[in-house]
Amino acid sequence: MLDRIRTGLIVCTFLSLGELGLAQAPFDIAPRGELNFSTGWVFLDHDAAGASQRDFDDHAFPVVSVPHANVLTPHETFDPDMFRFVSWYRKHFQAETSLRGKQVFADFQGVMTVAEVYLNGQLLGRHSGGYTRFSVELTPALKWGEENVLAVRVDSREQKQVPPEGAEKMFGYYLFGGIQRDVELRVVDRLHIEWAYYTTLGIQPQPQVKAQVSLSNGRAQEASGELLVRLLAPDGKEMSSAQASFRMAAGGKQELVVRLGPLRGVQLWDVDHPQRYVVMAEVRQGTALVDRHRTWIGIRRIHWDAETGEFSLNGRPLKLRGMSRHQTFAYVGGAAPNRLQRRDARILKYQMGLNMMRSSHYPPDPEFLDECDRIGLLVMDELPSWQFIGQSREWQDNAVQAVREMILRDRNHPSIIVWGVRGNEASPREEDDRGLYQRTYNLARELDPSRPPGGARLSDAWHGKFVPEEVETVNDYTDPSHWPQPVTTKPWLITEYGDPEQFPIWVGQGDLLRFTFHWMKYLDGLYSHPEIAGGIGWAAFDYNTPEFNNPVAVTAHHCVDDIFRLPKGFESYALASQADPALYGPMVKIMSRASPNTREVWVASNAQEVELWVNGNSLGRAKPTEFPHAPHPLFHFKLDAFEGGIIEARAWIGEKEVARDTVRTPGRARKLQLQADDNPLIADGADMTRVVVSAVDEHGTVVPREDRRVFIDVANGEFVGENPIHLEAGRIAFYVQTREGRTLPITVRVSAAGLESPEPLRLEVKLPANSLVPLSDFDMEGLSTLN
Repeated sequence: MLDRIRTGLIVCTFLSLGELGLAQAPFDIAPRGELNFSTGWVFLDHDAAGASQRDFDDHAFPVVSVPHANVLTPHETFDPDMFRFVSWYRKHFQAETSLRGKQVFADFQGVMTVAEVYLNGQLLGRHSGGYTRFSVELTPALKWGEENVLAVRVDSREQKQVPPEGAEKMFGYYLFGGIQRDVELRVVDRLHIEWAYYTTLGIQPQPQVKAQVSLSNGRAQEASGELLVRLLAPDGKEMSSAQASFRMAAGGKQELVVRLGPLRGVQLWDVDHPQRYVVMAEVRQGTALVDRHRTWIGIRRIHWDAETGEFSLNGRPLKLRGMSRHQTFAYVGGAAPNRLQRRDARILKYQMGLNMMRSSHYPPDPEFLDECDRIGLLVMDELPSWQFIGQSREWQDNAVQAVREMILRDRNHPSIIVWGVRGNEASPREEDDRGLYQRTYNLARELDPSRPPGGARLSDAWHGKFVPEEVETVNDYTDPSHWPQPVTTKPWLITEYGDPEQFPIWVGQGDLLRFTFHWMKYLDGLYSHPEIAGGIGWAAFDYNTPEFNNPVAVTAHHCVDDIFRLPKGFESYALASQADPALYGPMVKIMSRASPNTREVWVASNAQEVELWVNGNSLGRAKPTEFPHAPHPLFHFKLDAFEGGIIEARAWIGEKEVARDTVRTPGRARKLQLQADDNPLIADGADMTRVVVSAVDEHGTVVPREDRRVFIDVANGEFVGENPIHLEAGRIAFYVQTREGRTLPITVRVSAAGLESPEPLRLEVKLPANSLVPLSDFDMEGLSTLN
C-alpha cells in the first residue's frame, strides 16, 4: 500500500491538450498547455552518482513540492555554510502519445545556483544564476507513453563566477539553496509564439498599444498564417484586435509588430486604480488555432522629467515613496511559496502605505511582481549584485545574461518603472567597470526602450562623472539637511536611505520611537525637495545576513518589520499614515505601549485632527505638527502624569470620527493567543501560512517583556519553524505548510509553562482548482484571503 501511495504522489501524467482544463473562460489558452510541475519531486540532500538516470532507485527519499529549501535554517543564527551543498530533485511522469509531435519545455522560475537538467539520463540544459527563469526543451529525450524521469542537479555551493557572488567573502545577503521557485511544463505546437512584448505608445487623445510578437517555426516545412492579437477586459469583453500575416521557412523565426487602438473605453493603470487587461496573441492557419499566448498588461505612461526632477505617471506628478525588500523569509530563506510572495507586496502597499519598492538586489519572484501589478505598487527591478563586480569574462557574461533574462521575463509588468542594471554600490570610482555597464545599459535600451536603466551607487562616488543612465539612482545615507547634493541635469531617485543601527523588536519603547523619528526625518526631507523624484528606504523586512564580520549568520535588525513581517515598533504605522484616506481609508495608531510614567504620546494618522483620551479624560483635539513636509505629519501630545491605564486616540475628518485606536498598559501574561493569516490553504504541498503566537494579559494586550518558551504541535500538516521557541517581545511566528493532495484540516496547538493554552487553531485545506500553479497570474484560487 505504501508503494502505491508513493507512486501516486510522484508519477504525473500530462494529458492531451483538450483534457488539461487549464484555465477558465474567457482566458482559456488551449491549444497551448501550461501544467503545474511544482509537485511530486523526489529530493536527495546530497550528490549521488547515477541520480540523473531513469532507473536510479529513489524510493527511500522524501517527496516534496517546490518552492523548496534544500535545508531549513533557524530564524536568527545559523551556520552560513549549511545550505551550500549539491542536491538532486527528480520527478517521475508520463507523456500521452496523443501529444507526439508537439514541443515540450520545462520552465524553471528559479534554481539556486547552478542547475543541470537531465531527462532520462540525457543532459538537456545547464543554467547559472538562481533569480531568473530558464527553459529546457524536453522533447529530444522524451519517451512517449512511458515513464520519464526529469532530474535536476542543484549546485548551491559558492559560485565565484555567478553574480552576486565572487568577492573574497559575500556580504549583504544569503542566496540559500534548492529549487526556490515554481516549475511549469509547457506544451506547444512546433509553430508557436516564443514571446510577446507590449508597450503603451501614447495615452492622448486615445491610448494605443504596440505589440511585438516573436514566432518560431520548428516544423520541417514552411509555415504561413495569421497572427491575431486581441485586447480583453477582465470580464472577457474584447476591446480591440489587430492582425498580421506571416510566412516562415522551416526552422525559421520572425518578429511581427501590430498596433491596438486607438482604444476607447479603457482605463489607465496607475498606483491608485491599477486597471489591467489581458492580451491574447494567437497563431492561426485558416480556421485552425495553432498557438495562444496570453498575459496581463497595464496601459500607462511614465515620464522622468530632467528639468523638474519629477516622476509622473499618466501625466500626473507622483512622489515615489518606497522601501527595499529582501526575499528572505525565516526558515525557508528564498523558497517562499506564492501566497507569501503576494502577501509581501500587500504588506508594502497597505500596511506600510508605499507606492514603490526596490527588488534589492536581484529580480523577485514572478508572483510578487504580478501582485505589484494587481494592487498598484511600482517597482525598481534589479540584477543580482552587491558591492562587487567580477573582472573575469565568465562573471560579466553571466551578469549580462541575468539582465537579459530579467528584462525578457518582466518587461510586460506595468509596475516596473526603472531597470537596475548596475552593480549595487559595486564600483568605487565612476571610471570602473565601464565596459560592463555599457553592455548592460545598452542591452536594457535594446530590450525595453520604454523604461530607463539605472543602478544604485554610493552618493560620494558619482558627481559629475561618467553617468550613462537617464535617471540618477543613488544610495544616500547623509542627513537630509544636506540635501540636495550637486546633481547632473537628470532626474534623481534616492535608492537607499535609512538607519544602519540595529533595532530588534525587544529594544525599549524609547529606541523604537527614535528609530521611527529617524525614518520620518528622511521622509520629511524627500517631500521638502520637489526636485527629488522620491526615495526608497533600506529596508522593509529584517533578513539573515553575513554582514558585521560574524562567523555565523545573523539577522540584520535595521528594517521596519522583523523577519516574520511583524511590525517591530511604530515606523510601519507612521509610513501607513501617509496614504490618502479618501483612497485607502482613514487610520490612526498610537505609537506608545502605554507604559507607566509616559509623558509624551505620538500618534500617526491621515486624518485632519486627533483627539486623545487618557483614562477616560479627553485632552482635546489637535492638528498634526511633527515632520510638517510629509503628506500627513505626526501628532504629538504631552501628558501631565500617567501611571498606567488606557490611552485612546480618535481620528476626525471635519466633524466625523473616522477611526479609533486604543492601547492599554500591559499586565501580567496569563494566556497564549494564536492567529493565522490565511484560511483555507491549498493542498499542493508548497502552500503555507504564517501563524503568530502571542502572550497576552487578561485584557488581550501583548506583554512585550515576555520571552518564555513555547511548544508547538501541528497535526495533518507540516510545521516549518523551531520547536520549542522563545517569544520575542511577547510574540513569535512560524509557518504551517500543506501536504500534497491531503485535505484533512490542519490543527495547531501551542503551550507554555504558566500560561493558559488557547483553543486549537483549525486550518481548512482544499485541492487546487485546476492544473495551473496555484496563485499564478491566471489562477486566483486562494487569493481572496489576501484581500
